[in-house]
Amino acid sequence: MFEALKRLFRKPPGHRMPDGSIVFTPDGKPPDTSDPVAEAVARAATAAEFARLLREHGVHVIGKNFHKEGDESVFDFVDAPGEFYVFSSQDRAAEFVQTVPVAGVTSYSVLGLNADFLLTNDFSDRRLVLNPKGRFEREVTREDLEELREGGAS
Repeated sequence: MFEALKRLFRKPPGHRMPDGSIVFTPDGKPPDTSDPVAEAVARAATAAEFARLLREHGVHVIGKNFHKEGDESVFDFVDAPGEFYVFSSQDRAAEFVQTVPVAGVTSYSVLGLNADFLLTNDFSDRRLVLNPKGRFEREVTREDLEELREGGAS
């Protein structure tokens, strides 16, 4: 009987990640840590391939200062004056947070969004940066957004 209870309440095995953290997944399988968008940046993929990968994998943003205003949850984006930051994966977002100077205790949340986020918001007054301050940094240009828009219409 105790063996059955142990199996019932046993946590799946943890998986040691490249950054040293341990991740537990519900099914016990290692998490998918591939980052096709960052890989495309590293090999200077064409605009069409870059847009296709953005469309397939979406982007992540970092939020802080989450709070409720009435029935809505609101937060501040983590970005810089004249720039808006998006990330190709949770790992790239975590790498970025490690570069932020510590001025106090701040909790950050990473939100995964589909690529429509890039098309339904106006970034014309700022530079849109993928994976800032990292080895996979790339500006997302107006041409990239147009390619993303056209590819989604096919």
